[in-house]
Amino acid sequence: MSLMALALVAAVSSSYDCTLAEPRALTQDGDKTSLNPINFPGVAEGAWRFNASVKQDKNGINIDVVWPSNPIQIAGKFAGLPTADGAIVFSAFSMGPCMFTESACISLVNLVDAGDGTAKVIILPASLATDKAANAREPFVVVIEGKCTRTDKPK
Repeated sequence: MSLMALALVAAVSSSYDCTLAEPRALTQDGDKTSLNPINFPGVAEGAWRFNASVKQDKNGINIDVVWPSNPIQIAGKFAGLPTADGAIVFSAFSMGPCMFTESACISLVNLVDAGDGTAKVIILPASLATDKAANAREPFVVVIEGKCTRTDKPK
C-alpha cells in the first residue's frame, strides 16, 4: 500500500461529537448578502448535537450519523467522498418528515478534521420557502455550521 493510501486510511477512520450553531438563511438585498438566524421554537435546547463515525473499508468511505433528536434528518449510514486529507463530504437523505422541505430531505454535509482533535462541519440542507396563498415555492440557502471534537485517537 502506498504512503498516500495509508494516509487516506488514517484520515478517514475517526469518530466525532458535533454541536451545531443555529441554522441561518442566506438573504440578499441588492448587492448585500447576509446570514440571518432561523429560530425553531419546537426544537429543544441541546437538540443540535450528533455523533459521526467515519470509516474506510474495501467498498469505500462510510459515515454513520447517530442523532437521537435528528431535527434535520441526517441520521443514518451514508457513503462519503474524500475531498482532501482529513476532509469528507456526504449527502444525507431521508423521506421525512423534513424541516426545510415538504417531502424528501437531503443535505450536503462537509466534515473537515483540523488535525488538533477538533473538526468543523458545515451542513447545507435543500430548502424551500412556501407561499401557501399563492401556491408557490422557491429555493433558499440554509447554512448550518458546527464544531466537533474527535472522540477516538488518530492512528
